[in-house]
Amino acid sequence: MAVALGGQGYYAAAAAELERLAADPAVPLRVAAHAAVTRAAHLRQLGGHAVARSWDARGLRLAAGALRAGAAPTGPRIGGVSPRWDSTGGVSPRCDGVANGDGPAGCPCDGLDAAAARIDALVGLAADAVGLGDLAGAERLLAAAAAELARLAADPAVPLGVAAHAAVTRAAHLRQLGGHAAARPHDARGLRLATVALRGPTPPHPGAT
Repeated sequence: MAVALGGQGYYAAAAAELERLAADPAVPLRVAAHAAVTRAAHLRQLGGHAVARSWDARGLRLAAGALRAGAAPTGPRIGGVSPRWDSTGGVSPRCDGVANGDGPAGCPCDGLDAAAARIDALVGLAADAVGLGDLAGAERLLAAAAAELARLAADPAVPLGVAAHAAVTRAAHLRQLGGHAAARPHDARGLRLATVALRGPTPPHPGAT
């Protein structure tokens, strides 16, 4: 709901919902992490890079907590689905090789994976750094995000939109360095990935660079 509100320009309503999700201890950490990075994205759209940076950092911390909680060994496959432990101490189903939203009943691929939130937070922090003129910091953050994307390239829980965000942030970083020609392929990649993501479920995507 918060994403839809933000997409329609209702930033105040979206902010209230996202801040509630990010702060509510009853909300799984992976969901809270996505709420934080989405709040940061809305702030960036309004030009608030400095404030967005604090929300991206919060998303990164929440994602790290969710990933630590998920380090417990997974159980056996159930109905073609490998369970993944989430921040609530219960089992958060993960659909192997199944497009988002197409998992068995009770086992949705909701795109709210903690690893995806970590990557999105890293890319968001890089975008904040670009907006604030910290190009060296942006380079380090983009390199970290690219490494994570490459490692998780075959994971259907990582949305294509995350890779698209990484590509356009890399393009913005290159333009700040004066590399307008070098930025164009990254812009094109971001547009291509975003277009495919909007069309619906797709096969696993390659990692972004």
